[in-house]
Amino acid sequence: MLRYLAHFEKGKEIMKKLGVTAQTRVWHATFAGPNAGSIVVGSEFPGMAALADAARILTHKDYVAWLKSMDKLRTIISDSLYREL
Repeated sequence: MLRYLAHFEKGKEIMKKLGVTAQTRVWHATFAGPNAGSIVVGSEFPGMAALADAARILTHKDYVAWLKSMDKLRTIISDSLYREL
């Protein structure tokens, strides 16, 4: 888990450098049924415009290389979009 967190910090630095305005948090699922032990990552954007703007980094070479390097450290089991009521 510490290796993942250290590598994840590199990604946060890239996102910050590229002007992404999301607040990103990482949680360790403890009381999560069959998903206990999983790592959960959430990115909170100030609005839908900021989320749409952040999509531009999906083709940036530094971000793409970092994201690909994460493949050996994780398995994505869910990808969701939530909005506050």
